[in-house]
Amino acid sequence: MKEKRVEKTEEEWRRELTPEQYFVCRQKGTERAFTGAYYACKESGTYRCACCGRELFRSETKYDSGTGWPSFYQPVDEDAVRTETDTSHGMVRTEVMCAACSAHLGHVFEDGPAPTGLRYCINSVSLELDKSRMKTETGADLSRPAGDSVDSACCEYAVVGYNPFSSVLVSRKRVTGLLPMRKPAATARPSTA
Repeated sequence: MKEKRVEKTEEEWRRELTPEQYFVCRQKGTERAFTGAYYACKESGTYRCACCGRELFRSETKYDSGTGWPSFYQPVDEDAVRTETDTSHGMVRTEVMCAACSAHLGHVFEDGPAPTGLRYCINSVSLELDKSRMKTETGADLSRPAGDSVDSACCEYAVVGYNPFSSVLVSRKRVTGLLPMRKPAATARPSTA
């Protein structure tokens, strides 16, 4: 299903995204392995682009690749993502981008499980888990009540602060409830006391 392209200026993206989302999605960065909110997530739902909301992957195609990033063996449909050759960092890889807004999502490798043999290795920060359209194989609707947050705590710990430019994990805290999906007002430095 082909969707309309989302085009914004870099200044608009910078205003709308968190610093981590902007670094990864617009500047083609990478979050540190085993730090993202979704690498160990087992909850059902649809993973959407954090920049534009386009449906990208379903939880049914997610698996534990052991890499520290969420891994999927296929996108929701062939038009959800696009790829291009990435020759950065002295390697030749296949970059995966959102087809609607060109956000950098991660890379795809040919070492995945059946049925595709592909591993879409995706940065958590480029995704948002939407649990509102969950249905069972029999068609029973398991959707959350209207008004709930799009994203919930689906892992035991969440990164509270992370500086992508110095690759330093600032702190972690135990997550017990819903995670807010809003841009933080400012990035605070941790106290040294």
